[in-house]
Amino acid sequence: MAELTLAYEARTYSSGVTGRSICNARHHHWVSENPGGEALGAGEMFCTSMSACAVNMVERIGCTENRALDGDLPPRLVPAVSLDCLLSGE
Repeated sequence: MAELTLAYEARTYSSGVTGRSICNARHHHWVSENPGGEALGAGEMFCTSMSACAVNMVERIGCTENRALDGDLPPRLVPAVSLDCLLSGE
């Protein structure tokens, strides 16, 4: 299986309103709020981004290896995910 190497960049800024931040990646911008707000919260975005990554990776591997996505893939195809985060301020 080929090694997968990806790099992403995203930024988040304070909106000036407590509990609300402005996020951006590439040319997309969205609002993140504390739990209970109308916008998605940071925890919800984190969970969905990890699950979306896993689903997309399994689909990509399935297509690359010509495997049907009906339980044909080994259950431990992805043994671990490593996530590095850098927080910085000015």
